[in-house]
Amino acid sequence: MDNRAIVRRLYEEVWNKRRFELLDELLSPSHAIHDNAAPGSSVGPEAYKAQLAHFLEAFPDLRFTIEDIVGENEKIVIDWTISGTHKVEFWGVRPTNKKMSLDGITIHHIANGKIMDSYVTSDALVLWKQLGATVSHYRPLEKLGGGGMGIVYKGEDTRLHRAVALKFLPREKSHDPTALQRFRREAQAASALNHPNICTIYDIGEKDGQQFIAMEFLDGQTLKHYISGKPMALEEVLELGIEIADALEAAHAKGIIHRDIKPANLFVTERGHAKILDFGLAKLSRVAEGIGVSDIPKATDEELLTNPGMAIGTIAYMSPEQARGEELDARSDLFSFGAVLYEMVSGQMAFLGNTAAIIYDAILNRAPIPLSKLKPELHAKLEEIVNKTLEKDRKLRYQNAADIRTDLQCLKRDKDLARVSAR
Repeated sequence: MDNRAIVRRLYEEVWNKRRFELLDELLSPSHAIHDNAAPGSSVGPEAYKAQLAHFLEAFPDLRFTIEDIVGENEKIVIDWTISGTHKVEFWGVRPTNKKMSLDGITIHHIANGKIMDSYVTSDALVLWKQLGATVSHYRPLEKLGGGGMGIVYKGEDTRLHRAVALKFLPREKSHDPTALQRFRREAQAASALNHPNICTIYDIGEKDGQQFIAMEFLDGQTLKHYISGKPMALEEVLELGIEIADALEAAHAKGIIHRDIKPANLFVTERGHAKILDFGLAKLSRVAEGIGVSDIPKATDEELLTNPGMAIGTIAYMSPEQARGEELDARSDLFSFGAVLYEMVSGQMAFLGNTAAIIYDAILNRAPIPLSKLKPELHAKLEEIVNKTLEKDRKLRYQNAADIRTDLQCLKRDKDLARVSAR
């Protein structure tokens, strides 16, 4: 019997025909299930049988459908769908008599005609939503997006009846100490701050082994999507820039350095206000000692600089000292903010390149294209502000966010006065 046939028998005969006696024939005695929807692993045919029985008790008409099956040798991958009617309490949710459907992928390793282990991946939140389940006192409503460090859902706070954003750490990261620490740091750093231009954190918790953060729900879009390769109007640059600078000043006053300021981590609300997101790489400066946030887990520069799979976009907003792996202070965020201001004004990144090495070289050694060449009508004072934030020597850079805010406010005042005088 080939390995695909072994896998098909597991689902078509054991799952769909309830022939549990075949498990001893199909599974190795040491077979392990690794399920991203449940912490740890289950070992042996009896554990598999218990898990299946749990599903079948809750969903008596459960049906397993193999959508696709690939692989020839010791590794067989299946794309599957299970469906059934919720008749018995499951995951703490009372019977709903609702029809549910869940998609997933399982990787089976097979040797000597036996399934040795099974790695299961599915989005349990989809099932929770279908059953009307809650995560703590939050009800997931719809998926908003996600990436390697988190999946975000719009949700409802069932106690206060308000919309929230629920950010879940992917289950495959739930046993990664670095990922867990970064996730906690994001919640703890942001919750230590109370500012209208920083996304508010409401809660942090865990549901069935999956970590989550409940935060302020925002209508709008990230600055990255707001710019979309096009220069922004001067008034918008000034208004948003003033708010971002004010938020950075508040964070720095608490001794918190963001370390990942970039358009994807800045949000523009529908009412045109800025919000700083994602403090997952935040670092405490010495100023933070004794002010009540010293228990926030600290990130190392190595975590930021060598984390596998790090996006090129993040590299493009690093300060020179960050790129060199040096000790950072608040002025690093100001350089990153300068790179963001440059992009808001011009519609293109300050430091371009096809590879990380080229971008690093630009950050360390080359000045960006002068804004006056890209936008000749640009106010000279704004170009001066951006250039000062992008000084490679931090001693020559703005020394604090408050000074950037003040200069942007002065420019906005002068523009407003000029507009009134012209009437």
